Amino acid sequence: MKSKNESILSETQKFADARYLIFADYRGLNVSEISLLRRELKHRAVEFRVIKNTLSSILFKKFGIEGIDAYLTGPTAIAFCMQDEIAPSRLLANFAKEHEGLKIKGGLLNKKLLDASAIESIAKLPGREALLSKLLTVMQFPILKLVCLFEEPIRELLSVLLQRRKKGDR
Repeated sequence: MKSKNESILSETQKFADARYLIFADYRGLNVSEISLLRRELKHRAVEFRVIKNTLSSILFKKFGIEGIDAYLTGPTAIAFCMQDEIAPSRLLANFAKEHEGLKIKGGLLNKKLLDASAIESIAKLPGREALLSKLLTVMQFPILKLVCLFEEPIRELLSVLLQRRKKGDR
């Protein structure tokens, strides 16, 4: 069994490593629904943990985050997102729509508090791969236009030569 200090240290490390935190009230979920949610989140490198509100409050204050106590009332589970912000938000928002027992309270992104509507907005964003694809398309466009610009004189010269050949002027 972990001592109280070891528990606090391990939780401190989780808070430090997480890029994005989502707070949720899980009161209306049964054990099988919570297990299903944890399993789905684990596939996305997200840990869904219940931590005492007093310990969470102490840790947030240690990291200089104020105003978090409004989200730490009642039973609170915290989703620790280590990599992607969009997929866990989408998964939790969809899960909350399907299971009325889960209520998203808010979140924390880059030490900035987010309310539940902000989490919903993040959930509606396209996935990371789609955003990277769009970015790549935008980045390729100027290069493509430049290539077309350089090819145009060659195309025109070839067109003139083909027309002269058809007329018999060699």
